[in-house]
Amino acid sequence: MKRAGFIILVILTLWSCEEEIPEVSFRIEVQGFILQEAYLDTTGAFPSFTHRLSGGIVTLTNGRESFEFITGNSSIAEYEYRLPEGDYQLTIEIAPASLYGQEAGSFTAHPLDVTIDAQTGIIPVHVEASCSMFLVSDESDQLEQGAFMIERHSYAKGHFWSYPLGEDSLTGLFYTYFTPDTVPSDPSAFLWFFGEKPGIEEGGMTTCDLEIAYQYNISILD
Repeated sequence: MKRAGFIILVILTLWSCEEEIPEVSFRIEVQGFILQEAYLDTTGAFPSFTHRLSGGIVTLTNGRESFEFITGNSSIAEYEYRLPEGDYQLTIEIAPASLYGQEAGSFTAHPLDVTIDAQTGIIPVHVEASCSMFLVSDESDQLEQGAFMIERHSYAKGHFWSYPLGEDSLTGLFYTYFTPDTVPSDPSAFLWFFGEKPGIEEGGMTTCDLEIAYQYNISILD
């Protein structure tokens, strides 16, 4: 019994003295988010715009453990990650952009093998845009209530729900990221310039004919 107790004591002592694997703080640098410009109704040069990117779920797995980071409303590039040193596979899950617009762009990324050590500060990740974008310039302040995306269905008897485009504080541009509507027989997503109530105007610009990974620039003319 004394010998067994001694062996257990040695094992516990060695376990308690085992060196802990140091943790490392790092960030993710998103590369390759590109939207090709398409000019629907504009003249001259369009102001430069800095893209905003969605948050999501970042998972790093080392074969034994899986570490999941839910970034919420923060872009995955704004979030600070912390993990023990080691080799991991990194995967990213980003929800597709809404048909009716949102404030940050969605994207996809392939799984990536990474090594995290004391020198790791930034992990570059190549992504591809999985959304489109409206960028609206209203230099003459023609839009009294800004621009909107609207959700309108044929069965809704004229009723619709409106979603205001964001307004960039640096350029004054209205913007939204979206997924083009995929039901041309009964479209429900439109770009709208007539305020929150339709009045006598009808329509709006459907997104059905638009494509993923394009930035659609529009100028409101006098």
